[in-house]
Amino acid sequence: VRESGAFWFSGASYSNFDMVNTHAPHVCRTMVSCMKDNESCHELESASIAFIENGLSDSARKRALAAFHNIGSHRRLGSVSASVTSGGSVRKLRGNDKRESAE
Repeated sequence: VRESGAFWFSGASYSNFDMVNTHAPHVCRTMVSCMKDNESCHELESASIAFIENGLSDSARKRALAAFHNIGSHRRLGSVSASVTSGGSVRKLRGNDKRESAE
């Protein structure tokens, strides 16, 4: 919420509550796993993408993707993982290596 805003708490942010009920438990499990072990965050990014794409309204989806501009890349600032780990999942890239490791 700190990174993205309070729209998560509005019913109008959700377009399909069946999909929310399907995807939310996986987001929660992977979030806890990521918070416990910053090396275990890749699955949180995938779960978050599925939740955002399948459960949010168009306007909420745009806000979420703007807030998490590097969603899917758990080693980068702007990812969901970076937010829930206070940057603990982020790794600096070495030299000219532009690829993210372990993704």
